[in-house]
Amino acid sequence: MMSAYRDSLAPETRAVYDQHIAAAARILGRARAERDALPAREAAEAAYVPGGPSVDELEALILRQRAEALAQVREAS
Repeated sequence: MMSAYRDSLAPETRAVYDQHIAAAARILGRARAERDALPAREAAEAAYVPGGPSVDELEALILRQRAEALAQVREAS
């Protein structure tokens, strides 16, 4: 499904938009893979910035995201 924003772009701009979205997706995928190679606590500690979510909150988020991803993989197979 494409976004309404993308659909509002001129055809020549859509190709550039699509390239940038694809590049961002690759970067996000690599970052998630790097994060998921670490134990959840270490990943949370690496992600922590003062003023943001606590390390405990980040760890819980990471564990939840990993469980959701695993469930999606299991559903697909």
